[in-house]
Amino acid sequence: MHMARYFTYENKSLSGLIVCPDGQTERYQKYLDRYKESKATRVKYESALTEADLEMNLVIQGRLSQFRLDFLKDKPIPITVAPDLIRIGEFEFPAAHTGFCACFPNPYNPEKYMYLKLRGDSLKSGHFENYVDYVFYRDGPDDQPEVLLHGFFDHATENWDFSNRLYCGSEAVKMFCKDGICPAPPEPTVGSLMGLVAGLAGETPAIPVAANPNGRSWTLGRQSCRFPSILTGRDGTGYIAWE
Repeated sequence: MHMARYFTYENKSLSGLIVCPDGQTERYQKYLDRYKESKATRVKYESALTEADLEMNLVIQGRLSQFRLDFLKDKPIPITVAPDLIRIGEFEFPAAHTGFCACFPNPYNPEKYMYLKLRGDSLKSGHFENYVDYVFYRDGPDDQPEVLLHGFFDHATENWDFSNRLYCGSEAVKMFCKDGICPAPPEPTVGSLMGLVAGLAGETPAIPVAANPNGRSWTLGRQSCRFPSILTGRDGTGYIAWE
């Protein structure tokens, strides 16, 4: 489960380091106050990172424009982060209007993890999903986060790679690409899946989430209690996650 990889906030023995943007003294102090009783969590400014620091479990979160991220340049990670765009697989999103969370092996030490939780300056709120390796989002209706793309990396390689078989998002995402840039697409195509899960759900409604050529995802339940989450791949393989 991805939540198990959210190491810095829950682990008791594995060391983790939170990277704070330079000049953000108030945030730096908040981090220190929050983790002052934690023996496993450290906090450092980005400019103060050493080679030994970079080999730890790392958490980098905040506004993308606040970080330089020089330590990620030319590193074998599944997401490319630049000041003007964010790239994953064949998809590219404008950095100023996109947020994302992603967890993958630390390129400086594959036995540790790197967790990125970054968003563009125009976004009004952040978003986090604890059951996938990555999620990309934008501001949606009523300024609530709207998921564009989420899924799992291919873990067969040491550094993990994007896989066309393991993501779910809008069918229309490629239609909005121009000059190599894919801005945030409209709301995901939603299919009616009531009949497909009627036998499993009984009287519990199936709430469609998204559908694309690679599969479908939906959840069961009502209101704030929605579980399990169900995904079916293009080959018919089913995946279920619940809490």
